[in-house]
Amino acid sequence: VQCRITVGTCDSLPPASRVMTNTIAGSGVRGSEDNQGLVATLDSPVAVAISSDSSTVYILDELKATVRSYNVETQALRTIAGREGLGDVDGHGDVARFRGPRGLAILPARAGPDASGRNMLDRTYDVLIITDTLNQKIKAMSTHTRQVITVAGSGAWNNEDGPAGSASFYLPQSSAVAPNGKFILVADAGNNAIRKVDLMRGGRVTTVAGSFDENKPQGLVDAVGRRARFTTPSAIAIDHEGLFAYVSDTDNNVIRRVDLATAAVTTIAGTGQRGALFARQQRFAAAFNYARD
Repeated sequence: VQCRITVGTCDSLPPASRVMTNTIAGSGVRGSEDNQGLVATLDSPVAVAISSDSSTVYILDELKATVRSYNVETQALRTIAGREGLGDVDGHGDVARFRGPRGLAILPARAGPDASGRNMLDRTYDVLIITDTLNQKIKAMSTHTRQVITVAGSGAWNNEDGPAGSASFYLPQSSAVAPNGKFILVADAGNNAIRKVDLMRGGRVTTVAGSFDENKPQGLVDAVGRRARFTTPSAIAIDHEGLFAYVSDTDNNVIRRVDLATAAVTTIAGTGQRGALFARQQRFAAAFNYARD
Protein backbone atom coordinates (compact mmCIF):
# COMPACT_ATOMS: atom_id res chain seq x y z
CA VAL A 1 0.00 0.00 0.00
CA GLN A 2 1.73 3.13 -1.20
CA CYS A 3 1.20 6.81 -1.94
CA ARG A 4 2.31 7.85 -5.41
CA ILE A 5 2.63 11.27 -6.91
CA THR A 6 2.86 12.68 -10.44
CA VAL A 7 6.06 14.68 -10.70
CA GLY A 8 6.10 15.91 -14.28
CA THR A 9 4.60 15.95 -17.76
CA CYS A 10 5.92 16.47 -21.27
CA ASP A 11 3.44 17.29 -24.03
CA SER A 12 5.89 16.34 -26.77
CA LEU A 13 5.73 12.67 -25.79
CA PRO A 14 3.02 10.23 -26.89
CA PRO A 15 -0.04 10.34 -24.58
CA ALA A 16 0.80 7.02 -22.90
CA SER A 17 4.28 8.30 -21.99
CA ARG A 18 3.57 11.83 -20.82
CA VAL A 19 3.19 11.29 -17.09
CA MET A 20 5.97 10.15 -14.79
CA THR A 21 4.91 8.73 -11.43
CA ASN A 22 7.11 8.16 -8.40
CA THR A 23 6.30 6.37 -5.15
CA ILE A 24 6.97 8.77 -2.27
CA ALA A 25 5.65 6.89 0.74
CA GLY A 26 4.74 3.36 1.76
CA SER A 27 6.67 0.11 1.70
CA GLY A 28 3.84 -1.78 0.04
CA VAL A 29 3.04 -3.57 3.32
CA ARG A 30 -0.14 -2.65 5.13
CA GLY A 31 0.35 -0.88 8.43
CA SER A 32 0.55 2.45 10.22
CA GLU A 33 4.26 2.83 11.00
CA ASP A 34 5.72 6.35 10.93
CA ASN A 35 9.16 6.39 9.33
CA GLN A 36 11.02 7.59 6.27
CA GLY A 37 8.87 7.54 3.13
CA LEU A 38 9.49 4.14 1.57
CA VAL A 39 9.97 2.43 4.95
CA ALA A 40 6.78 3.78 6.49
CA THR A 41 3.56 1.82 6.07
CA LEU A 42 0.05 2.79 5.02
CA ASP A 43 -3.18 0.85 4.93
CA SER A 44 -5.76 2.49 2.69
CA PRO A 45 -4.68 5.95 1.56
CA VAL A 46 -7.77 7.37 -0.14
CA ALA A 47 -7.09 11.09 -0.52
CA VAL A 48 -4.24 13.59 -0.55
CA ALA A 49 -3.89 17.37 -0.24
CA ILE A 50 -0.84 19.56 -0.72
CA SER A 51 0.09 22.44 1.59
CA SER A 52 -0.09 25.99 0.23
CA ASP A 53 3.71 26.23 0.21
CA SER A 54 4.09 22.76 -1.39
CA SER A 55 6.30 21.57 1.48
CA THR A 56 3.93 18.89 2.76
CA VAL A 57 1.67 16.22 1.32
CA TYR A 58 -1.21 15.30 3.63
CA ILE A 59 -2.58 11.77 3.29
CA LEU A 60 -5.88 10.41 4.56
CA ASP A 61 -5.81 6.74 5.59
CA GLU A 62 -9.38 5.45 5.58
CA LEU A 63 -9.03 2.11 7.39
CA LYS A 64 -6.59 3.38 10.02
CA ALA A 65 -8.79 6.50 10.39
CA THR A 66 -5.76 8.79 10.50
CA VAL A 67 -4.29 11.85 8.83
CA ARG A 68 -0.62 11.51 7.86
CA SER A 69 1.87 14.14 6.71
CA TYR A 70 4.77 13.63 4.32
CA ASN A 71 7.57 16.20 4.46
CA VAL A 72 8.83 16.74 0.92
CA GLU A 73 12.29 17.84 2.06
CA THR A 74 13.01 15.22 4.76
CA GLN A 75 10.79 12.49 3.22
CA ALA A 76 9.48 11.64 6.69
CA LEU A 77 5.94 10.32 7.08
CA ARG A 78 4.18 10.83 10.41
CA THR A 79 0.69 10.60 11.87
CA ILE A 80 -0.72 13.98 12.85
CA ALA A 81 -4.34 13.21 13.74
CA GLY A 82 -6.36 10.18 14.78
CA ARG A 83 -5.03 6.73 15.53
CA GLU A 84 -6.05 3.19 14.72
CA GLY A 85 -9.52 2.53 16.07
CA LEU A 86 -12.82 4.08 15.04
CA GLY A 87 -14.64 6.86 16.87
CA ASP A 88 -16.04 10.36 16.70
CA VAL A 89 -13.99 12.67 18.90
CA ASP A 90 -12.87 16.24 18.37
CA GLY A 91 -9.54 17.05 19.96
CA HIS A 92 -5.82 17.44 19.51
CA GLY A 93 -3.74 15.09 17.36
CA ASP A 94 -4.10 11.45 18.38
CA VAL A 95 -6.97 12.29 20.75
CA ALA A 96 -9.16 12.94 17.71
CA ARG A 97 -11.10 10.04 16.23
CA PHE A 98 -12.58 9.46 12.78
CA ARG A 99 -14.72 6.72 11.24
CA GLY A 100 -14.02 5.76 7.64
CA PRO A 101 -12.91 9.22 6.47
CA ARG A 102 -12.79 9.48 2.68
CA GLY A 103 -12.27 13.10 1.63
CA LEU A 104 -9.43 15.57 2.20
CA ALA A 105 -9.15 19.16 1.02
CA ILE A 106 -7.17 22.19 2.11
CA LEU A 107 -8.19 25.70 3.10
CA PRO A 108 -5.00 27.65 2.36
CA ALA A 109 -3.46 30.01 4.88
CA ARG A 110 -4.26 33.65 4.36
CA ALA A 111 -2.34 36.58 5.82
CA GLY A 112 -4.60 38.84 7.84
CA PRO A 113 -8.34 38.44 8.49
CA ASP A 114 -10.92 37.68 5.83
CA ALA A 115 -12.55 40.75 4.34
CA SER A 116 -15.64 40.30 6.50
CA GLY A 117 -13.70 38.92 9.45
CA ARG A 118 -16.39 36.28 10.04
CA ASN A 119 -14.85 33.03 8.79
CA MET A 120 -15.39 30.40 11.49
CA LEU A 121 -11.95 28.88 10.79
CA ASP A 122 -8.64 30.52 11.68
CA ARG A 123 -6.70 30.84 8.43
CA THR A 124 -3.38 31.94 9.92
CA TYR A 125 -2.13 28.50 8.87
CA ASP A 126 -3.42 25.92 6.39
CA VAL A 127 -6.56 24.11 7.52
CA LEU A 128 -7.37 20.55 6.43
CA ILE A 129 -11.01 19.81 5.64
CA ILE A 130 -11.79 16.16 6.40
CA THR A 131 -14.88 14.37 5.12
CA ASP A 132 -15.56 11.98 8.00
CA THR A 133 -17.81 9.71 5.99
CA LEU A 134 -19.16 7.16 8.45
CA ASN A 135 -19.59 9.82 11.15
CA GLN A 136 -21.66 11.87 8.65
CA LYS A 137 -19.62 14.98 9.45
CA ILE A 138 -17.30 17.56 7.93
CA LYS A 139 -14.33 18.26 10.18
CA ALA A 140 -11.39 20.66 10.12
CA MET A 141 -7.87 20.44 11.49
CA SER A 142 -5.37 23.25 11.91
CA THR A 143 -2.05 22.10 10.45
CA HIS A 144 -0.33 24.27 13.09
CA THR A 145 -2.07 23.16 16.31
CA ARG A 146 -3.38 19.78 15.00
CA GLN A 147 -6.69 20.57 16.72
CA VAL A 148 -9.65 18.81 15.11
CA ILE A 149 -13.15 20.31 15.25
CA THR A 150 -16.50 19.46 13.69
CA VAL A 151 -17.51 22.09 11.15
CA ALA A 152 -20.91 20.68 10.22
CA GLY A 153 -23.06 17.61 10.77
CA SER A 154 -25.06 16.28 13.69
CA GLY A 155 -23.91 12.71 13.09
CA ALA A 156 -27.40 11.60 12.07
CA TRP A 157 -27.82 9.78 8.75
CA ASN A 158 -30.22 12.21 7.10
CA ASN A 159 -30.59 15.11 4.67
CA GLU A 160 -31.47 18.08 6.86
CA ASP A 161 -30.31 21.58 5.89
CA GLY A 162 -29.80 24.15 8.61
CA PRO A 163 -27.36 25.24 11.32
CA ALA A 164 -24.09 23.31 11.52
CA GLY A 165 -24.99 21.31 14.61
CA SER A 166 -28.40 20.13 13.41
CA ALA A 167 -27.75 19.66 9.68
CA SER A 168 -27.15 16.11 8.53
CA PHE A 169 -25.41 14.17 5.76
CA TYR A 170 -25.66 10.62 4.47
CA LEU A 171 -22.31 9.07 3.53
CA PRO A 172 -20.55 12.25 2.35
CA GLN A 173 -17.59 11.20 0.21
CA SER A 174 -15.49 14.28 -0.52
CA SER A 175 -15.28 18.05 -0.13
CA ALA A 176 -13.90 21.01 -2.05
CA VAL A 177 -13.03 24.46 -0.72
CA ALA A 178 -14.02 27.63 -2.60
CA PRO A 179 -11.03 29.69 -3.80
CA ASN A 180 -12.12 32.59 -1.57
CA GLY A 181 -12.25 30.23 1.43
CA LYS A 182 -15.79 31.18 2.32
CA PHE A 183 -17.56 27.87 1.79
CA ILE A 184 -17.10 24.13 1.32
CA LEU A 185 -18.99 21.97 -1.17
CA VAL A 186 -19.70 18.36 -0.22
CA ALA A 187 -20.45 15.41 -2.49
CA ASP A 188 -23.17 13.86 -0.33
CA ALA A 189 -23.33 10.44 -1.99
CA GLY A 190 -26.11 8.88 0.06
CA ASN A 191 -28.38 11.85 -0.48
CA ASN A 192 -27.48 12.15 -4.19
CA ALA A 193 -26.86 15.83 -3.60
CA ILE A 194 -24.27 18.58 -3.57
CA ARG A 195 -24.32 20.41 -0.24
CA LYS A 196 -22.79 23.73 0.80
CA VAL A 197 -21.20 24.46 4.18
CA ASP A 198 -21.07 28.23 4.65
CA LEU A 199 -18.00 29.13 6.72
CA MET A 200 -19.15 32.74 6.94
CA ARG A 201 -22.39 31.66 8.63
CA GLY A 202 -21.03 29.34 11.27
CA GLY A 203 -21.11 26.24 9.07
CA ARG A 204 -24.73 26.49 8.00
CA VAL A 205 -25.62 23.75 5.48
CA THR A 206 -27.77 24.15 2.37
CA THR A 207 -28.46 21.91 -0.63
CA VAL A 208 -27.09 23.38 -3.86
CA ALA A 209 -28.14 20.73 -6.35
CA GLY A 210 -29.80 17.34 -6.33
CA SER A 211 -31.97 16.03 -3.56
CA PHE A 212 -32.99 12.86 -1.82
CA ASP A 213 -36.58 12.35 -2.85
CA GLU A 214 -38.30 9.17 -1.65
CA ASN A 215 -40.30 9.06 -4.88
CA LYS A 216 -37.25 9.57 -7.12
CA PRO A 217 -34.09 9.35 -4.97
CA GLN A 218 -31.61 9.12 -7.84
CA GLY A 219 -31.21 9.51 -11.56
CA LEU A 220 -29.44 11.38 -14.35
CA VAL A 221 -31.27 14.65 -14.88
CA ASP A 222 -29.74 17.96 -15.93
CA ALA A 223 -31.74 20.77 -14.33
CA VAL A 224 -31.43 23.61 -11.84
CA GLY A 225 -30.88 23.08 -8.13
CA ARG A 226 -32.99 20.44 -6.42
CA ARG A 227 -34.63 19.39 -9.69
CA ALA A 228 -31.32 17.93 -10.89
CA ARG A 229 -30.61 14.28 -10.13
CA PHE A 230 -27.36 12.46 -9.33
CA THR A 231 -26.62 8.83 -8.50
CA THR A 232 -23.95 8.51 -5.82
CA PRO A 233 -21.84 11.63 -6.47
CA SER A 234 -18.47 10.76 -4.96
CA ALA A 235 -15.89 13.42 -5.80
CA ILE A 236 -16.01 17.17 -6.28
CA ALA A 237 -13.69 20.01 -7.29
CA ILE A 238 -14.14 23.76 -7.75
CA ASP A 239 -12.43 25.71 -10.52
CA HIS A 240 -9.85 28.40 -9.68
CA GLU A 241 -12.30 31.24 -10.28
CA GLY A 242 -14.99 29.72 -8.09
CA LEU A 243 -17.53 29.71 -10.91
CA PHE A 244 -18.16 25.99 -11.39
CA ALA A 245 -18.02 22.76 -9.44
CA TYR A 246 -17.18 19.50 -11.21
CA VAL A 247 -18.66 16.27 -9.89
CA SER A 248 -17.86 12.59 -10.49
CA ASP A 249 -21.38 11.20 -10.68
CA THR A 250 -20.18 7.71 -9.93
CA ASP A 251 -23.09 5.37 -10.55
CA ASN A 252 -24.24 7.39 -13.57
CA ASN A 253 -20.74 7.01 -15.08
CA VAL A 254 -20.64 10.69 -16.07
CA ILE A 255 -18.98 13.98 -15.09
CA ARG A 256 -21.32 16.83 -14.16
CA ARG A 257 -20.80 20.58 -13.91
CA VAL A 258 -22.64 22.79 -11.43
CA ASP A 259 -22.87 26.52 -12.15
CA LEU A 260 -22.38 28.02 -8.69
CA ALA A 261 -24.20 31.23 -9.62
CA THR A 262 -27.37 29.59 -10.92
CA ALA A 263 -27.15 26.01 -9.52
CA ALA A 264 -27.69 24.69 -13.05
CA VAL A 265 -26.36 21.14 -13.49
CA THR A 266 -25.00 19.99 -16.85
CA THR A 267 -23.53 16.66 -17.94
CA ILE A 268 -20.21 17.47 -19.62
CA ALA A 269 -18.65 14.04 -20.27
CA GLY A 270 -19.71 10.41 -20.45
CA THR A 271 -22.46 8.49 -22.18
CA GLY A 272 -23.94 7.11 -18.97
CA GLN A 273 -22.83 3.62 -19.99
CA ARG A 274 -19.94 1.87 -18.26
CA GLY A 275 -16.77 1.62 -20.27
CA ALA A 276 -13.30 3.00 -20.87
CA LEU A 277 -13.68 4.66 -24.24
CA PHE A 278 -11.33 7.58 -24.87
CA ALA A 279 -12.74 10.25 -27.15
CA ARG A 280 -10.65 13.42 -27.26
CA GLN A 281 -13.02 15.51 -29.36
CA GLN A 282 -16.41 14.03 -28.57
CA ARG A 283 -17.22 14.46 -24.90
CA PHE A 284 -20.47 12.49 -25.06
CA ALA A 285 -18.77 9.60 -26.87
CA ALA A 286 -16.39 9.05 -23.96
CA ALA A 287 -17.25 6.39 -21.41
CA PHE A 288 -16.38 5.98 -17.74
CA ASN A 289 -16.57 3.01 -15.41
CA TYR A 290 -17.49 3.96 -11.85
CA ALA A 291 -15.89 7.44 -12.00
CA ARG A 292 -14.89 8.30 -8.47
CA ASP A 293 -11.93 10.61 -7.76
